[in-house]
Amino acid sequence: MAPADDDLAQPRLEVALGRAALKEIKFEFEPIAAAYHYGRTIERAETVLVADFGGGTSDFSLLRIVPDQSRANRTSYEIVGNDGAGIAGDAFDAARMLRRLVAAELGRGSK
Repeated sequence: MAPADDDLAQPRLEVALGRAALKEIKFEFEPIAAAYHYGRTIERAETVLVADFGGGTSDFSLLRIVPDQSRANRTSYEIVGNDGAGIAGDAFDAARMLRRLVAAELGRGSK
């Protein structure tokens, strides 16, 4: 999504959520929101790669998630990296994209 698309969409969402009487509104990248959900299920520290293959973009986030065993429902999240590509849906072959873009960045073919 181009920055101009965000500039159009976010104010519309803020108005709609305000009309629903929500007072505190925070926006988050979709893969990071998914990692928050996943982080509630783990019992030890993990580094996770979350991929969101949407209809128009493919977004990736790498996070370090550390649950706090001493405090219920307390988990720390460190965003190591977040990026995306403006290609998704029917516009690409998923296996080819994973091999060339994602796997290469994670060390595919290295020795």
